[in-house]
Amino acid sequence: MEQDVAADQAIAEAAVLTLDDMPPGWTSEAAGEDDASEERESRTRMARCVGDYETLYVDAHPDAESDDFTSPDDAEVSVDVRVAHSEEWLVEACEVFSTDRFRECALEELQNELGGEMQEVTVGDISLDPLSFAPVGDEVTVYRMTIPISADGFDVEMVGDVVAARVGRGMVWLSAFSFPAQRPLGVEELRGSLEIAADRLSRGLASAS
Repeated sequence: MEQDVAADQAIAEAAVLTLDDMPPGWTSEAAGEDDASEERESRTRMARCVGDYETLYVDAHPDAESDDFTSPDDAEVSVDVRVAHSEEWLVEACEVFSTDRFRECALEELQNELGGEMQEVTVGDISLDPLSFAPVGDEVTVYRMTIPISADGFDVEMVGDVVAARVGRGMVWLSAFSFPAQRPLGVEELRGSLEIAADRLSRGLASAS
């Protein structure tokens, strides 16, 4: 069956987090406009590293991005929701996302990307490791990044968690970044935010079926 792109776009947009979903004291800022050509190039490099492009990405899939949310302790959270044309395709893509090979390719891409973006600091060797996480939706994959940064004689580490939860033929991606010197978000806090978006996505997909 052909995908109703407009209807699925509305489902994705209704599922993303808003500032009202965040705890008191949080602030929000509209997400920056991504350069479409740079994103496509990044996806192409990942696909070449892992496998066929269409196994991982379909550019026409509806995609909605939340604002960037910041806690009083300067932890940053954002959510991206995507709706695929079929659950079968997304199940196959998730199998790739959870492989060691995908992790290795993502680590290489992240290292190159941050090295190019953070001109005024030195980015050390980034680690990207699986993180234990209670089930959300139909399946969930979680990676924790540890990013060593050196600048002006100071060495710090940034911690980033990336959570991907599949809900039927939809996907919720939650990203959270903080410095250990701040109060990083706990796993239960991440799970709470993820569940809000996953529940909205589930109800939206159910109403469309």
